[in-house]
Amino acid sequence: MGEIAEMMLDGTLCESCGSFIDGDSPGFPRLCNDCKPRKRKPKKSVKAILINPFKKSVSMIDLQKDENEISLEHCYYLLDCDLVEFVYLKGNKILVVDEEGLLKANKPFKFERAGQEYFVGKALIVQENQQTPTDLNEQELPYIEKRISFPTIEQIKEELDAKRM
Repeated sequence: MGEIAEMMLDGTLCESCGSFIDGDSPGFPRLCNDCKPRKRKPKKSVKAILINPFKKSVSMIDLQKDENEISLEHCYYLLDCDLVEFVYLKGNKILVVDEEGLLKANKPFKFERAGQEYFVGKALIVQENQQTPTDLNEQELPYIEKRISFPTIEQIKEELDAKRM
């Protein structure tokens, strides 16, 4: 493979036009500001829950939505990330997490309701009804708060070691 192609693949150059991007190479392809799609103005918002392990908080927020879907741009902004993963939960809820959270210096949190217990970085919980985001009931906040904890890495290691024995 050529040198330019490798630089596009590691994110040094824009994957679309080949222009130099800020000197950082994150290890994955990305677009320069000129090639990124223009942001549309969100039309409405829905109530969602933001889990912030840095502040050790769980809070109700307004999440912007475009037409009949959540605004990915707003998710990226709130979660401080470039790529998200949707984890589908029971009760038509979606946990939106930073897909690259383990690759960053993030803080973990434990969510007892999800099949995968530990997550890293900030996350959102969104209610869905027939593939359309709807408001989460504010009465659900205390229920979810009880199921979220913010363990240290040492506590996670101890718990995993205990499960192995």
